[in-house]
Amino acid sequence: VAVKDQLRQWYLETAAALAEREASNGSVTPALANLAMVLQEFGQADRALSLLRKLLLAKIECFGETDQRTADTYMQLGLVYANLKKYDEALENYFKALERYEDTVGRNHTSTANAYNNIAIVDEANGQYEAALENYFKALNIYKATAGGSSAESVANTYGNVANVYKRQSQFDKALEFYTNELQMKRGLATLGENHPSTARSMYNAGMLHLDQGHVTEAALLLKRAHAIWLQTLGPDHESTRDCSLALQGLALE
Repeated sequence: VAVKDQLRQWYLETAAALAEREASNGSVTPALANLAMVLQEFGQADRALSLLRKLLLAKIECFGETDQRTADTYMQLGLVYANLKKYDEALENYFKALERYEDTVGRNHTSTANAYNNIAIVDEANGQYEAALENYFKALNIYKATAGGSSAESVANTYGNVANVYKRQSQFDKALEFYTNELQMKRGLATLGENHPSTARSMYNAGMLHLDQGHVTEAALLLKRAHAIWLQTLGPDHESTRDCSLALQGLALE
């Protein structure tokens, strides 16, 4: 394991150094943005931001400030800032991306919907629940209008995001309605289906909401099914499987 970690670190360092040199020289290859997001995933957010800033300057020089490809980099900058919990900077970049998407690909495009969705995630993290709902619904309406492929999954995921906000607001009936919509849609998608870990997450969320409201029978059915899926797909030691096991143990004690 130690050798693999060392090799991975060497690869990241070498690739990042090459990428930063390429970006400084004006390269706009998509591989640079992909590497930036990998660096962020491995805890090197500062290097990711440095690379994305250089890439942004190169794109502005090559394509112009208002180009869709420039908007993509604003979006990626927003993602890194959001993961750092620097929400003001995240929103600044998300809104720049949104404005450019609306001007280039239009209001009814998945890129525009993704921008609204990301803005909503930050609104939710900031406790701005009404703003979050407004932006989630904007994203949802666009995803529905472009239904098919990844948009169908995005519709399901946005149902879940809306449900989470309603739960935070203690609007439990609305939360359960959207969790149910999310679950039903994921079950029917060929890319997900009944036995997918993401579908199990929807079962778990709905089950925990039932449990919070004292609906023990409904909670037990959903949590047992989610646990079985996670046990098979993620294994007994995964955090999701363990959390579900604890919830089921709590049910057994009632």
